[in-house]
Amino acid sequence: MVKFQRNLLPVERECRRHPRFEFHLPVSIIGMNVQARILDFSLVGFYIQVDGTSSISEGQFLRLALRFPGERNLSIIKVRVERIEAQGIGCAFVDLDPATQALIERNFDIFSATLPIQ
Repeated sequence: MVKFQRNLLPVERECRRHPRFEFHLPVSIIGMNVQARILDFSLVGFYIQVDGTSSISEGQFLRLALRFPGERNLSIIKVRVERIEAQGIGCAFVDLDPATQALIERNFDIFSATLPIQ
């Protein structure tokens, strides 16, 4: 069994172009027999913890199957692997249809509003 835990390093300021927040959700990488879990989420992509990254390469396109909280239907989302780390991969969304884009934006708004006040 894989232990899903990400160790974050403290930084003085956020360098990403888009805000990101912690968001834990199981995800399937279509065509790969690996355990995977989304650990953080932004309007442009996910960080996914994967039990093995050796079969994944930077620039590779993947299809993800996931069910957002409160949704009945499964979403299939195409992503491009932007970076690879020992524990996981950073992915950017690719070719989102308007309905999926709206679903992502709605979930981002809902879950980013649940963050604790600092």
